[in-house]
Amino acid sequence: MGDKPKILVVDDDFIVRSVLSDILESTEKYEALQAENGLEGLAQVESNPGISLIITDVNMPEMDGLAMLRELRKKKSQYAGGRLDRA
Repeated sequence: MGDKPKILVVDDDFIVRSVLSDILESTEKYEALQAENGLEGLAQVESNPGISLIITDVNMPEMDGLAMLRELRKKKSQYAGGRLDRA
């Protein structure tokens, strides 16, 4: 899977996370990484350099998607993007 763009899917719902990851990987164009909440998402970003896209739920336990994105903006400005009225 080495040269495929990495997409991180962050969602506390196992089914949503798994189905979306399976769909992405079924194209054979992407490597899908998964995290159950924002804290796990941050850990995935730290341990997997070169993530091309992050798809995140907003409401999650421990750390929600917006808080995760705020932390990423502080640490890694290349992840600052997207649009949401509450962001």
